Amino acid sequence: MRIVKILGLMVIIFLAISLVKTVYGRENSRLEKLLTFDESEIGYASLSSTDDTLLVSYGYSFPDEQKPGTTFWVRNGKKIKSINNLDHTKISPDGNHYMYIKNHVIYVNDKKDTTIRKISTLDMIRPGEWSYDSKSFYFMDRDYIYNYNISTGVKKVILLKKQYCKIITVKNNNVIYLLKDTNDDPIEPTREIYRYDILKKEFTQITLPKLKNFSVTDDFTISPDEKIIMFNNIFLGMKHLYVIDAINFKFIDELETPMNCRNDFDYSWKTDSSYVIFTMDYKEIYKYTIPTTTVLFTEETDQLTSEYARYYHQFPGNKELSPKEQQEEISEANSLSDEGFNYYKDKKDDLAIAKYQDALQHYASAEIYYRYGNSLSNIPCLEDAVKAYQIAIELNYDKPGLVYYNIACVYSRMNHSKEAFANLELAINNGYKNFDHIQKDDDLVWLRSQPEWKEWWLKHQQ
Repeated sequence: MRIVKILGLMVIIFLAISLVKTVYGRENSRLEKLLTFDESEIGYASLSSTDDTLLVSYGYSFPDEQKPGTTFWVRNGKKIKSINNLDHTKISPDGNHYMYIKNHVIYVNDKKDTTIRKISTLDMIRPGEWSYDSKSFYFMDRDYIYNYNISTGVKKVILLKKQYCKIITVKNNNVIYLLKDTNDDPIEPTREIYRYDILKKEFTQITLPKLKNFSVTDDFTISPDEKIIMFNNIFLGMKHLYVIDAINFKFIDELETPMNCRNDFDYSWKTDSSYVIFTMDYKEIYKYTIPTTTVLFTEETDQLTSEYARYYHQFPGNKELSPKEQQEEISEANSLSDEGFNYYKDKKDDLAIAKYQDALQHYASAEIYYRYGNSLSNIPCLEDAVKAYQIAIELNYDKPGLVYYNIACVYSRMNHSKEAFANLELAINNGYKNFDHIQKDDDLVWLRSQPEWKEWWLKHQQ
């Protein structure tokens, strides 16, 4: 009898160990736990992509919910600052501002904790969603969906709220994603996902791969580059967090979550879409790195790599084509590029980018990548714009000084002074001499405000 009990205990221990190892995707190497809140605390994290700073905001659950909350900043695993009596807080992607809600008022503070904006709302209790250029944020009030520009203080109506219950922003600032309630059931709502083009005022419904018993909930998210979808689902008695290639609509990863986990997830993405921070049930914060060895990377993504550019520059269309056929590919690419450039001149950069991507499937030239970089910069997709410009230089664009100048402007807009100054120097060394434009260009406003600017400017004036 004693042996039976011992064996039974060993089985229980084995099962417990197995359960620990299978939670969150069988020791998924791409998943890292960052923080667990204490028993009476609930909260979530948001991410600054500039230096990977986490802003963690938490309050207290029942019965301590009347206690004031706290917000703290974490960098490289160390707490660098905290503010008491401040919760429901989100940091901007560039890390220069944060917003929080108190008594239905949205406060926007700068890095020195000075309030620069106050926006009264009717019924908001959670913060909105920052745009990835950090210049504005979106929020829902009682009747409308708004965009608020933190520099100008202009609040712009985007849509009637209707049944929309969540906003998701992406790097394309002309696009937002929305969740829409399709029934009135407060316990088990059914929802649909829509992509909304703000300029064109066009909706596109997003259809996910079919899963048994699946319905969209608030935990849905899409990556800044619109190539990854993540959502939670209950299937065959287990809860799963699914990762989907949003281009080909194929599953690329799956994480098992504990059975006591509800459908409460809060996401914050790295701007380059390489990883996401998610808070589960407002109790645990994780970092998940997106896999790179799957069907995720399509032709559109590969176009911003040197390998892709060199191949299609050397072998237009395909290395198996005859010289005549390759010349036809070059002609087609140039024609598509010119169509894109016409869209660019009409300030229709979304359409221009589509044409440049089509062109690069035929032939990769420095001119096409330079034009591609200009439109990416305008959207703005700043990190991708830098990649396109750098490839244009690699392919020997005939005005390298101009390309380096544009890269400097992009880095200034990203608040990266070291890279901006370095590329401005390269621009001048490669023939860019329009100092009057350097002194007035709006893209360099931030760089000109830096302490190093005066010395740099005096050196080049001499």
